[in-house]
Amino acid sequence: MKRTLFALSCLLLTLNSYASHLMGGQITAAWLGTGYDYQITMTLYRDTVGIPMYPSEYVMISSDTVAGSNAVTDTLLVPSATNFGNGVEEYTYQFNYTFSAPGDYIIYWSNCCRNAAILNLPSPSSNSMLLFTKLHVDTANSSPVFLNPPIPIAQVGVPFTYNSLPFDADGDSIAWRLDVPLDQSTGSLYVPITGYVDPFSDTTQPFALNPTTSEISFLPNTLGHFVVSLAVDEFRAGVKIGEIRRDMQIIVVGPSNSPRLFNYTSNIPPTSGRTIRFNPNTTLHLIVTASDPTDNDPLSIEANGRAFLLSNNPPVFSSSINNGTVTGDLSWTPIIDQGSNQPYVTCFRVAESHGGYMFFLDETFEIYVNRSVGIDDPSSYLTDRWNLSNGMLTGFLKLTERSDVSIELMNISGQLVRTLHNNFLTAGDHQFVFPTNELNSGIYLVRTTINGKYSHTTKLLN
Repeated sequence: MKRTLFALSCLLLTLNSYASHLMGGQITAAWLGTGYDYQITMTLYRDTVGIPMYPSEYVMISSDTVAGSNAVTDTLLVPSATNFGNGVEEYTYQFNYTFSAPGDYIIYWSNCCRNAAILNLPSPSSNSMLLFTKLHVDTANSSPVFLNPPIPIAQVGVPFTYNSLPFDADGDSIAWRLDVPLDQSTGSLYVPITGYVDPFSDTTQPFALNPTTSEISFLPNTLGHFVVSLAVDEFRAGVKIGEIRRDMQIIVVGPSNSPRLFNYTSNIPPTSGRTIRFNPNTTLHLIVTASDPTDNDPLSIEANGRAFLLSNNPPVFSSSINNGTVTGDLSWTPIIDQGSNQPYVTCFRVAESHGGYMFFLDETFEIYVNRSVGIDDPSSYLTDRWNLSNGMLTGFLKLTERSDVSIELMNISGQLVRTLHNNFLTAGDHQFVFPTNELNSGIYLVRTTINGKYSHTTKLLN
């Protein structure tokens, strides 16, 4: 079925009564292995207290960001619901689509209107909920995905931690950020909702997103419904090529449940906090435990992260319960080819049943497997390291031969801020120091390109 976006917008306006039950969702796209054939997946979350799902939904595909007749739609019948717990159902819509040509596309969905009970929007019932992904179509690329589902329930006075675990199977660089929820616009594809603020939090632990691990944390201080939008940008050779988003509601309930206790031990001591570094062909044994000595609530634990998706030699994880304490046991002996400059972000999710709710909390670790010289780098390039702090950008680069080196500082959108170096460097160790007092706070990228072929991007927080 093909319709113009204008016709679809008119239809959506007649469905206002069907919107307040929706709590969020996301859209992703996976290349099917031939031509420009893709599988599009849209996931929606519904509050079961609200009205039923509409019998069908409409996903739109456009080759630009302006509403117009080039947008086509696919009609999707409502699938069977999956019980998500806490009065939430999950609906997964999937369809295959063949793009006519390579290039950049927008895949999007909208529904009016948002839940009137949302507290961090000024007039939520007057705003649509819009989901979209920006997809770069070629004969290999898929969009990033979220490995962890949302956590819909938080508790006043109890620290809340949640990790969506963004992941890109193609090996493209990704960076994540908190963003403003979006509204459908009559003149363009979308507009940020004016007046949005972060979920209400105690000043001792404000609402924040960890730029390295993607973990969201805050200390709720107000009962009610809050909306959160998380965006993940996809980069290739330092250039932004795609984006996915997750819109989600967090419902903060009363402080009826005592927080569970969490501990961990490791045969390899952390270098700092929950960061662990070790060499290939060495075994990491990480044991995490959770208990609830106050309420004696039943607990469970699971683990997730990109290391578990390795086709060869992934970690082994098991869990057990003894006298009310749940234990998660991770064991991994990575091979040399699994060395990486990027961390294997690993999340342990603890579930606790109490008072009709299922409370979830995520505990995140950064696991680095050191790279061995010459294994997966070109012969002229060994390693680079960068740090941005106290108004100074410092870097280290080691070369095994004379090479043409380009070093660029970019903002999170991939726009060039400054060229730091663009010339030949001799073999050996090179150190760089640049003043950055004029930079605004935020996330920046350093792209190092060797001989115009090999490019590596490092994400930094200023």
